[in-house]
Amino acid sequence: MEQNKVLIKGMRNRRNNDIWIDGRQLLPGYSLTIRNHSLDGFNWGYGGSGPAQAALAILLKVLGDKWLALELYQHFKWEYAGKWPVDGDFQELVDFDEFLARHPEEVQRASKRRKVDSWFNEAED
Repeated sequence: MEQNKVLIKGMRNRRNNDIWIDGRQLLPGYSLTIRNHSLDGFNWGYGGSGPAQAALAILLKVLGDKWLALELYQHFKWEYAGKWPVDGDFQELVDFDEFLARHPEEVQRASKRRKVDSWFNEAED
């Protein structure tokens, strides 16, 4: 398996909570169009809507696959975002190959959803 390790950093400030992936700031905009959990933006350190939005945005960016992100973001929330320190900043190197390997059923479901979506899009053309 190819190494797919990504450095994720979270920084809290007065206005909002920022997430950085390999040195690039992640914005919530696209993830909000896919599933809107938190208009307040990203959060971490518990199992709520802010960590769910963060998890979804991270997976959309890193995996580049809407269906895979939708299948896996709640798992990512509980395995990572929900465990990052509630009171402060964090930095974690996440191995996405290992994460995907722990969730083969979700990966398979995402593949099926992607095929169905592709079929419907072709039928509309």
